[in-house]
Order: sequence, then C-alpha cells, then structure tokens
Amino acid sequence: MPTTSHQIVSEQDVLECVKRHKSKMKLVFKNDSGYEQLVGQWNSIEPRGFFLAQSSRDVQIAVKCSRLLNLDIALENGVQNAFDNNSFFGIKFSSMNKVIVNRQKRIVLSEAGADMELLKRECLSQGVALPFPNLDLNSLSDFTLNGGFGFSSRQYGLMSDRLLEVEIVTAKGDILRANPFENSDLFWALRGGGDENYGIATKFIFEAFYAPPLVIRVEKNYENPQDFVWLFDNWLSFFAKNPHPSISSQLQFNLEVVNGTKVTFVIIDPNFHKSMLLLQELMYVIPDITQKHISIETFTEMTECTSISNIFNGCKGRLPIQTPCDDHSQCCSGVCLQQPNTIGRCVGVHPDLLRNGVMRNSEDEYT
Repeated sequence: MPTTSHQIVSEQDVLECVKRHKSKMKLVFKNDSGYEQLVGQWNSIEPRGFFLAQSSRDVQIAVKCSRLLNLDIALENGVQNAFDNNSFFGIKFSSMNKVIVNRQKRIVLSEAGADMELLKRECLSQGVALPFPNLDLNSLSDFTLNGGFGFSSRQYGLMSDRLLEVEIVTAKGDILRANPFENSDLFWALRGGGDENYGIATKFIFEAFYAPPLVIRVEKNYENPQDFVWLFDNWLSFFAKNPHPSISSQLQFNLEVVNGTKVTFVIIDPNFHKSMLLLQELMYVIPDITQKHISIETFTEMTECTSISNIFNGCKGRLPIQTPCDDHSQCCSGVCLQQPNTIGRCVGVHPDLLRNGVMRNSEDEYT
C-alpha cells in the first residue's frame, strides 16, 4: 500500500507516532541488530525499517502513522519489488500466525502471518483441508486474495471460494470485517481482486473440507523436449473434455531442467474406488505410464510434496503401487496399508489389472 512521499522522516518521529497510539509494537531500523534477518535473502531492496505487527491493531497503527508522517509502506510479501528506492518501511506479519481449527464445523481461522506449512499442519492434524497451493511460494494473503488454485481445486474450489470472512485494514486505517452480510461489496472484490488492492488483510476465516484419506499421484518426466508437443496435445485434449473434477494436473516445461518436461496428475476423491477407475481413464491419455510412475499417498503426504523444504529433496513416505502377488489370500491387487483403520485393506490396483478391466477387492476400500 504505497503512498507518495519525498520527505525524509526521522526514526524518532516514527517511534513517537507509535507511542502516541499507545502501542507496544516493536520497530527495527536499518542499523539495529536483527535487521538483516528481517530483510531476508530474497530482497534486493532494503527498507528503512520494519513495523513488527502482532495484531490487527498494530497494522492499523502502522497505516495511521504512515499517513500522518507521509511514509511509504509495503507488506512483507511484496517488499522486494515494492519500490526503486530504500525510503519505505515494511510491515512484518511473522508474529501474527495463530491458526484455529474447528473440525466439527469445518471452520478454519488464520491470521495473515501464518505460512502455508503451518496452516496445512494445523488443518490436516484435525482431518480437514483447504485448496492448498501446488507449491508454497506465496503468502497466505497473496494466494487467497488472488484466487488460489491447487491440486484439489477442481474438486473443492479455489481458496477464495472457501473464504467466509476477511478482516482488513483499509488505507484510511479502519479495521473492517468483510463477509457476505457485512461490507459485502468489499468481500466480493477481495475474493480474487488481489492482495493489497483494497487494504491489508490481517485475518481469514475459511470453510474447510474433510481431507480425503488417500490420493493417487501420477508423475512422469520426459527428457526429450520434443515430447512436449505430443504430451501437451494429449493433455489439452483430455481436459478439453472436462474430465471428472477429482482429476487435477500440472505440466512443467523447462529446457534448462535436466528432465525437460514433467507432467503430474493427482486424483483426489473421498471414494477411493472411484479414484482407481479414474486412474484407468487417465492411462489412455499417457499410455507409457508404468507402475513406477504411480503412487498412493495420504493427503498429508501430497501436501508435503509442495512445501519449499521438500520440493528439491523429493517426497518421503509414498506408497508405490506394487506388483500383484500370487497368493490370492493376500493383497493381490494393490497395496496393503499398515496404519490405523487400514490394516489388511487393499487400497491400490496394479496398472495391468486396470488395463485388463479387472477390479479385485473393489468392495474392500478405505471408507
């Protein structure tokens, strides 16, 4: 939320403004200890200082002081590209990271400073989920207010579709609640209108969905860049037919990457038997898929694969679809999970059985 200013205000002026509003909010300036850690490695431009907000009221005071002193300010997630000079102040949300989950009502309240990994961990620990991003590069505000598409979005909607209420600090320094019944026009604009366009969002309330216990991931790399044309054509043709919303996909193409093109399909459905049938349909799109390209994983494992900490290291704990055994008393058609409520249950079907139209143990699905 930049303002227009050419006047240099002293650090003491900023401190006194905060004190006049009876706030204990901490400010860190360029020469203070801890400043470098706040700037971070991704920022090419260094602000004069930071407001370390711990509440919506702190954000309100930061906005009011910026108006009174004619300061330029920028949010934490936009600091690196906010201005072409170093005269602005940043607002940090790191301490505003409270997440409260009500599993029974499927309601999630999150402050704007909560990162995606924290939000996912708190939600999934209660068995609920939101349309988390395919890669955790965005802040919660940026992802939510710009729409927010993830692997589960075709089935469960965008992140903004799950939004029930936003608490926002306007450019005038007012704290407003926006929902379908209060400031409904603002709420309509916020759901996809972009971060920072209408103010600073400080708190979100979402309607979650119960996380499906298992998902199917199909992932394959193509080293030859020429394969991209064939793959992209099949990919477009498949989704042009509007397949079942449980199927989502991501296609990555980069000549500088060793493996060239990577296609990822994720099947997310509460009914695992249906997921296996959809996998059979998917195999006609990419006929060279083999069992090594298919994995069964929990919803939690799928979301862990999108985190920054795991994206370059691979994902652990996946359940690959195994070769059927000869003993029909065992789990001949897939994987037998060894975890609570799934002991002895077959949750996978081998690709060869799918191609032959054979669905064994179809009644013994995870429910």
